[in-house]
Amino acid sequence: MDQNCPVDKLLGYNNTAWCKDYFIETIDKKYSLWFYNVLEHTMGAYYGHISIFQKNTDNLPILSSGEVWVWYNWDNTVIYAAKSDCLIFRMPAYQGEDAIKPDFPYLLIKPGSRCFSFIDWNFTSIYYSFDETEVNIIKVKELTPAELDRTDFLRRTGEKIDLGKLVWYELSDFDNAKEIYLSA
Repeated sequence: MDQNCPVDKLLGYNNTAWCKDYFIETIDKKYSLWFYNVLEHTMGAYYGHISIFQKNTDNLPILSSGEVWVWYNWDNTVIYAAKSDCLIFRMPAYQGEDAIKPDFPYLLIKPGSRCFSFIDWNFTSIYYSFDETEVNIIKVKELTPAELDRTDFLRRTGEKIDLGKLVWYELSDFDNAKEIYLSA
């Protein structure tokens, strides 16, 4: 797929002067990702909706959601674990002062398996990334150590996460991802 997105296929697409659209392709060109309705929600924090297309699928998205917001940060918006066929994003899930769950989890999508999952995390998720060490195993690495030095949170650097042990949900329920995360 090229950078001419069929916007009529993007659920909740909003073409206003304040919104921007961005295109990212996975390194192996297997998936095209459209981030649309991208807005600055708070100073320096951009969020948008996502649509995922697979190569040679007649411009029909595997996923399009005008409901779920993902964090958009040009260079670090998505982590692609190619061996596991997994796209990893950060999802804002702020619930107020009496929060039970961490408020900035990782949102994992396996387009080929048509499922999604979460890794509980707080706002420091934006300071980390992952390296895929083998199929379904990712290892936490630091993106911005200096920012982590400013927090009192336990560092998770080097932690290994087994994707096979996560709870996975059907992609057909994706529009309810935030509610599913908060109630799990």
